[in-house]
Amino acid sequence: MTPVRLYQDWLDRDAEHAFAARSTLSFGIQTLGATVIETSVPGTPTAKFFSWLGQAQYVRRIYEDWEILLRSDLQLANRPLFQMEQIAFGGLGSVRGYRTYLTVTDDGFLASGELRIPVGRLRLPYLADSDTAGTVQIVPFYDFARAWNTLRPTPYPQQISGIGGGVRWYIGSGITAEFYYAKALRHVPIGTSIEDRGLYFRVTSVFF
Repeated sequence: MTPVRLYQDWLDRDAEHAFAARSTLSFGIQTLGATVIETSVPGTPTAKFFSWLGQAQYVRRIYEDWEILLRSDLQLANRPLFQMEQIAFGGLGSVRGYRTYLTVTDDGFLASGELRIPVGRLRLPYLADSDTAGTVQIVPFYDFARAWNTLRPTPYPQQISGIGGGVRWYIGSGITAEFYYAKALRHVPIGTSIEDRGLYFRVTSVFF
């Protein structure tokens, strides 16, 4: 399979808000050794396809230091896709309260909203490089996703959502630590991992 992708990005920001959007057009073409499977069986993926992925994120400062963050993803495909081209939901960065890649489908919609409320400062020597370094925020959130396939059955669950809260600590020097607990609002069979229990932790660093 040989996908060709076209990207379009848009950004609007000032001191009080930031809005970013990206459009990704993906075309599967028969070239460079790609295999196009000719079959009469409905729901069979082929290397010849078209899909569109739209992503948007909006952040706005409210009150003095509070922030609201809204984001959404939408993918649409004209025919069944191979797994590497599908959209996945579940886990941190998607729908919290479920394991990562709980559901993987051709098409899907994601919506998420969270409020970031500063509650104090915990500054570390040598890492506190700005006035905002050390800021600790509590983060109530809600995540929702709807998934479906093109020309073939959609596996369970087709719709998931989660609600919960977390703590976000901007340490400084581009380093952020986050901890979240989420409650799944749609029952699915769970395993024994931390993600299955709705617990998430990560540390991210931006060097440039």
